[in-house]
Amino acid sequence: MPQASDPESAPADALPRQPAPAAPPVVQARPGRTRSLPQLPEPEPAAPTRIRHFTVLRQIGQGGMGVVLSAFDDELDRKVAIKLMRPSHGDSLGRARLQREAQAMAKLAHPNIARVYEVGEFEGRVYIVMEFIQGETLRAWLRRDRHPWRDVLAVLLQAGRGLAAAHAAGLVHRDFKPDNVMVAEDGFVRVLDFGLARNVDVGDLAPNSAEHRLVCPVAHSAGSLSEPLTEAGMLVGTPPYMSPEQFALQPIGVDSDQFSFCVALYEGLYGARPFKARTADELLAQIDALQKSEPPRGARAPPRLRRILLRGLSARPEDRWPSMQALLDELVREPGKRARQWFAGVGLAALAAGLGYGLTPRAPAPIELCKDAPGKFAGIWDDARKAEVRQALRATGAAHADDIAARVESRLDAYVAAWIAMHTEACEATHLRGEQSPLLLDRRMDCLGLRRTEVDVLVQGLAAADAAMLDRAVQATMGLGRLDRCADAEALMATLPPPDDPAQAARVADVRATLARVRVRGNLGQYEASRALGDEILQEAAALGYRPLHAEVLARHAQLLEYAGDVAGAEQAMLDAYFMAGAVKHDEVQADAALALVFIHGVEQGRYDDAMLWDRHAQMLLERIGPRPLLQITRHTALGGVLERWGKYAEAGEHLERALAIAEADEGRVSLNVATVAHNLGGVRLAQGDLAGAEQIYRRSLDIYVELLGPENLGVADTLNNLAMTAQARADLAGARDQLLRALAIYEGSIGREHPRLAIPLCNLGNIASAQREFAAALAYHQRALAITEKALGPDHLEVAEPLAGLAELAALQRRWDDAESLASRALALHARTQGSAQPGQILPLCALGEVALARREFAGARAEFQRALEVAEATYGPQDVAAATALGGLARAALGESKPHEALPLLHRALAIRERGPSPVHELAALRFTLARAQQQSRDPAAEATARRALADYTAAGDRFASERAEVESWLSARK
Repeated sequence: MPQASDPESAPADALPRQPAPAAPPVVQARPGRTRSLPQLPEPEPAAPTRIRHFTVLRQIGQGGMGVVLSAFDDELDRKVAIKLMRPSHGDSLGRARLQREAQAMAKLAHPNIARVYEVGEFEGRVYIVMEFIQGETLRAWLRRDRHPWRDVLAVLLQAGRGLAAAHAAGLVHRDFKPDNVMVAEDGFVRVLDFGLARNVDVGDLAPNSAEHRLVCPVAHSAGSLSEPLTEAGMLVGTPPYMSPEQFALQPIGVDSDQFSFCVALYEGLYGARPFKARTADELLAQIDALQKSEPPRGARAPPRLRRILLRGLSARPEDRWPSMQALLDELVREPGKRARQWFAGVGLAALAAGLGYGLTPRAPAPIELCKDAPGKFAGIWDDARKAEVRQALRATGAAHADDIAARVESRLDAYVAAWIAMHTEACEATHLRGEQSPLLLDRRMDCLGLRRTEVDVLVQGLAAADAAMLDRAVQATMGLGRLDRCADAEALMATLPPPDDPAQAARVADVRATLARVRVRGNLGQYEASRALGDEILQEAAALGYRPLHAEVLARHAQLLEYAGDVAGAEQAMLDAYFMAGAVKHDEVQADAALALVFIHGVEQGRYDDAMLWDRHAQMLLERIGPRPLLQITRHTALGGVLERWGKYAEAGEHLERALAIAEADEGRVSLNVATVAHNLGGVRLAQGDLAGAEQIYRRSLDIYVELLGPENLGVADTLNNLAMTAQARADLAGARDQLLRALAIYEGSIGREHPRLAIPLCNLGNIASAQREFAAALAYHQRALAITEKALGPDHLEVAEPLAGLAELAALQRRWDDAESLASRALALHARTQGSAQPGQILPLCALGEVALARREFAGARAEFQRALEVAEATYGPQDVAAATALGGLARAALGESKPHEALPLLHRALAIRERGPSPVHELAALRFTLARAQQQSRDPAAEATARRALADYTAAGDRFASERAEVESWLSARK
């Protein structure tokens, strides 16, 4: 009986949400003394439904050059925005401008600049693919409300950092305005539409100009970014935000972006643009007037901000700030203090939530805020707790306790160190470097807080460890929630928001922390405590009325019911979790539930069609969620298990190989998931008769378990058990027995001599002893397995059927027909309670009943039992398995008993072909050949004697344990003389 293994999926920490539209494209103005009204755009052709590998969803904006579409990237499984140029702008100039935008934006990797993924041409129309941003333009945000000046400054500072990054990369935007800035829901501001961007290069500047003085040469390769896109005399940009040099058609540098930025910030702070010029002369006059004017009435922004802006709005570039960065530094500088960046990284979401920094001298400097991570593990994982855990593990008295303690300490040290590093990095990303929004910081900290809770619960459990927990200790440390999920910004920002009510939100957080405790206690094997705690929070989650949390708790409750053996209850609870999660778009919980239902229906209940239907649900959800390696591993592993039990070994192997490849790519070649999937793939190879392949992959699994968990772990014992089954299939019964004895010793040392899990190696040892005709040893092994199982699980549990079947087969071999009939009938009755579905455990008792009927010359009854055994063998293992050969041999003997050699011969030839195809115990071949000789003799085939002599040689080779069978063949040959 091989032992299977199933990886547990990680908790759902982050679930995605749909983003929203990008900003409209750049509008271009022509030069002249006045700006004429724009021409009406020509009719827009219908948007295509697909653009290469993108599925178009809808149009979300339009401008002078084209339209903006929302779309889905079928290859990379994400939503994107596509700017599609109008056919009339598909000339070389239009294509070059869009190509320039793609090059400019793709060159920039900064959180305040929208990302570009791809540029191409489709049906004569150029397109550019960008990230899909959930939010609104800066102009829409400014118009929606009269925001406090601090909020406005915080938003524009982020946009300014994007411009500064572009300048550092050698690019000038040339059309900065509120329409080209998105305020996203994640609190980040992103600058977009770099279609007029140009490389800053000294060759572009007048030899003695101020721009030449302010801009350092930037090396770049030749290409469209370094080529001019404007014709002589063409005005580029948007007039209300253009610098005097732009109006005058002079070379443009970084100072022009600074001027445009100051116009936008002035507009945001004071509610109106500073200029309304339509010509260069008008603009210069208005700049002069602004410099001499008083602040607008009712202005709430500090006077120093206006003074900073007036310098940025100087008519001459050399009179402005030396760079965008210098302007930003001045905007955030606190007067009278050293440059403390009290606005660094503060985004819209944080300000709206009241989390922005103020100018309070007592506030700790940000650099101090990010150095407290190590202290968060005081009393959780410090020297005192380490000593407590070591003492508890050693107190179990196990010989390998010191090894377990060392492994636990090493892994927890590494995990806590990684947690501290991630906590520090997350803090600094927001408070020091300004690379991360406060909203994202909050979600990362929530995730890290749950991980810290898991460590606390785990250490508490290990500090009270007993012998039963010892084997799970190392694996439980490896089962802590993955820290990389707390750095997955996309997934974290897609999580469902907490309830609006603060009190309810706090209760939700408390229940989620308790849910983490349930998970860790389950990993430690504390199932009763886990179930009690799970029942408690299930009631609390229902009372709270926050359905996303209720679905999470329901899914964990279902898993606990499955562990307890309540498959029907687990199915119902998982269905409830699935549909509740679907109702609130909690995609990852819904996907987890669908995957669990694949396993419950296909593996636990043998409802294969239902399992495949649920896999379609799971696949749909995984496509929606996007790349989640662990969920993909779980899916392919579950499918492999279902298809293996369905007898579809080739398909099962394909899915398990896919799971193995994903696990290796995600976790490396040495991980528990890799070992688990390899373990299950070995079972498929064994069922396929690929003994060399099965042994190779089982040994790989064994090596990983030994390396990660230690040589005395139960995973090692499980794999040794399966290696023994491989050796038995190779007819290496002695080798199989040695591996099983080693596995049994590990089981006994880890979980004691009375645990029902011992029945697996004990039954396998009993079967090998029976095959070797060591009947006393076989009886002892099966009787011990029966006693342990009945005591632990009760006499009516399905697991009791396995030792009963072994005892029935043994009784048949010893010709104790009444005992064989009673034991086999009881085993089959237990299987009948599993809805009568074909189960591999039915094969032995059915064959035992067939032998009883043959001995009583009840040939019709024997035929019926062996036929049922054959159907089960073919349904569960396939038509070429040795179990099918055993049933075919029994059917042939029943046919001979009825003097029907013409029916027996094809059955025997098929059984021999199966046995001869792979290594088989020589006595099994001898038995089939002797039956074939008798069938040939009945059909007057002269080959009968030669076949019998070959059977005699086989029995002789099998040894003295088969002396009685050898004597029977010799007697038959003597009678033929």
